[in-house]
Amino acid sequence: MKIQASVRKIFDDQFEINSLLISHVDSAMRGLKESRWHYESRLKELESFAVKLESGRVTNPRALEDFLACTLVVPTTADVKRAIASVQKQFNIRYRRPKKELETNKAADSFPFDDVRLYCVRYNDGSLPPEPIDNIVFEVQVKTFLQHAWGIATHDFNYKTDVVTWGKDRVVAHLKAALEHVELSLQEANNLASSSVVALVSPKIRSIADVIAVLKKHWKRPDLPDNLRGLAETILFDS
Repeated sequence: MKIQASVRKIFDDQFEINSLLISHVDSAMRGLKESRWHYESRLKELESFAVKLESGRVTNPRALEDFLACTLVVPTTADVKRAIASVQKQFNIRYRRPKKELETNKAADSFPFDDVRLYCVRYNDGSLPPEPIDNIVFEVQVKTFLQHAWGIATHDFNYKTDVVTWGKDRVVAHLKAALEHVELSLQEANNLASSSVVALVSPKIRSIADVIAVLKKHWKRPDLPDNLRGLAETILFDS
C-alpha cells in the first residue's frame, strides 16, 4: 500500500510519543490485573493507521484515540465491572463506549462488536512534573475470555480479508449470538440450575451430596480441600 509522506510523518510523531507511554501503561495494567486475568497491548501499525485516516472516521489524525490500545481480559461478564473499577484507580477515564453501561444502540436482533472500550489518560496527581505523555489518550478494551477468543477467531476471517460474503457475515453473527448465550448462561448458572427443566437428581449426585454433607458436619470448612466434590467422589468410588 502506497502511503503519503504527510501521513507517514503524522504516524511517526504519534508512534514516538506512544512508544514512551506504552511502558508506563503496561506496568500499571500488569500491576492491577488479577492472577487469572490476561493483559496485552499494541501500537498501531502504519498501514492500519493510514487506512483508518482514509475512512474519514478520525476527528484528529494527530491524536488517534486508539493508537495505543490495550486489552484486559477477565473470566466472565460478572468480572467486567470490577475490572473497570481497577482501571479507574490507575488512570483517568475521559469517556467510554458504549457511553452508558445499561444502554445500547444495537438492535435486539443484531450482534455487532460492542465490547467495553475505555478511553484513558495517564493519572498524574501533581506530585510528579507534567510530561507530554500525560495528555495522550489511549484505549482499554475490557472483555471476557470468550469475547477475546471470538475477536481473534473472526478478525482475519471476516475483517482483514479480500473475500467479503454475506455468508461470512452471517457466520460471524451466529458465533457472536452463541457466545452471548454462553456468557448469559455462565453468569446466571445458579439460577438456571434451579429451573424445573434441569433441577433433577440422580443416584450418583445424591450420594456425592450426602458425603459432602457428612464431611461438612464433622469438619470445619477451612480444614477441607477446596475441591470438596473431588474428595467426596474419591471416598465413594475409589475406596
